[in-house]
Amino acid sequence: MWACVACQPAQSPERGTAPSSSATMTAAPAITSAGVATAEPTASAALTASAALTASAAPTASAAPTASASAAAAPRARPTMEACVQTIFTPDCAQAFPEKVACPAKFSEVPVGAYCGLAGRTSAPIACRYEEGTCKCKQVGYCGGVAPTMLQQMGMTWVCAAPRSPAACPEQAAPGTHCLTAGQVCDYGSCGSATQCSCSAGKYRCTTRVMSTPP
Repeated sequence: MWACVACQPAQSPERGTAPSSSATMTAAPAITSAGVATAEPTASAALTASAALTASAAPTASAAPTASASAAAAPRARPTMEACVQTIFTPDCAQAFPEKVACPAKFSEVPVGAYCGLAGRTSAPIACRYEEGTCKCKQVGYCGGVAPTMLQQMGMTWVCAAPRSPAACPEQAAPGTHCLTAGQVCDYGSCGSATQCSCSAGKYRCTTRVMSTPP
């Protein structure tokens, strides 16, 4: 009795059964023109190469200068003495006044009434003597409203006076000091007071009158 085993059809996969995952993940070799099979690059190798190119192309954060660094490098301009006179006095204005003042070369070059320094910072000569008069850079007492500014209290200005003869009143007479001209009367004023000194018996006798505070 003949048994035809070879004639049986090959078993086909059952209907509804999916092929194995190993079959789908295996890449088919590529055949070159020379007939040699070459393996295609895997997905993990391609992703690694792409990530390396992206990282090398991106610039580092430290390479770009920040706006704050450039702003900090810019020096702040120091105000001028003229600007401080016309605006509210600030700590920066103290640096605008000189540390030392010299006498101008000529009497005509002395800016009478202008600020020349700041008390406590500026060193000035005792007097600048010229043929036309004597000038000083000194602090003048403020005689104004009840709320003077820092500059009005501490500012030093140029003050000039005509030459004094031996018989003229001294710059500031004091009670009991020696005087030459009998009957001479010298008047001095300050903020809120007026002083009058008269020469009698070779000495000054002074009286002071206090005035009301100006508005």
